[in-house]
Amino acid sequence: MREESVPPDQPLFSDPATIDPLAIHARRDPEAPAVYLDGVDEPLRYGELDRRAAQVAHWLLGLGLQVGA
Repeated sequence: MREESVPPDQPLFSDPATIDPLAIHARRDPEAPAVYLDGVDEPLRYGELDRRAAQVAHWLLGLGLQVGA
């Protein structure tokens, strides 16, 4: 996955108002450890954390939650 990572000096978004630190870190280094959990040998990586966050966001949108509400 690192071959698809984004260099730190390359912009990720065309709209500078769009800032999501988790997504930025996940794009730059998806395999970097993000969270260490008790009793779990492997950390949750930024790429996986970002994927799960997107799933929750889509689930909430599906329930009718509106962006910016």
